[in-house]
Amino acid sequence: MAGSSGLMRITGLSASKSPHGLLSDLIHRADRAEQMDLVELLHRGKQTRRIYLIIRPDRTVRWVKVTAEVVLGMNDQPVHVEGVVFDVSDLQEARKFAEESRARYQGLLDAITSVVWSTSTDGRPHPSATWQAVTGQSTEAQMNGQWLEVVHPDDRCRAEAAWVDALAHHTQIDIDFRVRCADGTYRWFNNLGGPLFDQAGAVSEWIGVLLSINRTVARESMQPLVASLTGDVSRGPRLTRLVDIRPHCGCPPIERDHQTI
Repeated sequence: MAGSSGLMRITGLSASKSPHGLLSDLIHRADRAEQMDLVELLHRGKQTRRIYLIIRPDRTVRWVKVTAEVVLGMNDQPVHVEGVVFDVSDLQEARKFAEESRARYQGLLDAITSVVWSTSTDGRPHPSATWQAVTGQSTEAQMNGQWLEVVHPDDRCRAEAAWVDALAHHTQIDIDFRVRCADGTYRWFNNLGGPLFDQAGAVSEWIGVLLSINRTVARESMQPLVASLTGDVSRGPRLTRLVDIRPHCGCPPIERDHQTI
C-alpha cells in the first residue's frame, strides 16, 4: 500500500511508514469495531465510503473520510484498489456541536413548554407532534388551519385577531387563551412566538411555544392603546389610528395606533 504526500500529511505518518494503518491500527478504538470489515470489503471488490476517527502518531485525533474502490483489469479481475482520503475534522466537529446544541435546545423546550409550533412564511401551520399530543388534533386538521377549533369559544376571537395582527405586521404574538386538551378539559396557555427573518430581511418562517400557565382569570381583552393612556402620556405625541386588520370570527377590526410627532 502506497500513498501520496497529502495522505501522509493527513495521517501524520512518515514516508517510511505504510499508510495501511489507516485501515487498521490508526483507527480510534471507539470506531474500530465498526470498521473491522474495511479490508475484507476491499478484498471482495466492494466499494467503501466511511467516516471515522483516527489517532495519528503524535496522538492528535482527526476525522477522516475514506472512499475506496477496486479497479478491474482486462479480464474483469481485481487489479488494485484506489482511494481518496479527506480530512473532515472541522465539518464533523461543527456537526457534532450543532447536534449537541439542538439536543440541549430540545431538552429545554421539553422541560418548559407544552407545545412547540411553526408555520410557513404566510402563516400556514406545520404539523406539530406536541400540539397533537396536547389537543388530540390530527395532522390533517392542523395543516388545514383548524387550530382555532380547540381554542375556547370565548377566547377564539381574541386568539385569531392577535395572530392575524402579528402576521400582517411581522410582530411578536403574546396572548393567553384556553385550549381544549385531549381529555376534553380546557387549560390556560400563553402563546408566545414571532417571525424569523432571512438575510434579506424577509420572513422565512414563524415559530413559537405554548406555555401551560396556572391562572383562573384571563388577561384583559386586547384594548386600543389610546384607551390606557392617562395623564401626561395622553398629552404627549398625537396618535393616528389605522384600522387595517379584520379577523374572520366576526369581531370588530383591530385598531393599531401609530405615533405622529
